Amino acid sequence: MEVSNVKKTTGQVCRVLNIKPYKLDYLVRNRLVPEPQKTGSGHRMFSDEDIRMIKKKLLEKNMK
Repeated sequence: MEVSNVKKTTGQVCRVLNIKPYKLDYLVRNRLVPEPQKTGSGHRMFSDEDIRMIKKKLLEKNMK
């Protein structure tokens, strides 16, 4: 499996995981997943590892 170093925006992550931006904001704001890197203008940029952790947390929350 090829690992990409390209970071994804909030919108891209939401499309990949099929979730609404407010759900991603909730996870980050409540520290259920680590804060991603931010650009100089404050936009969050998610790595592949960030996305894996978000996906895992979403699966855990759905299991409860």
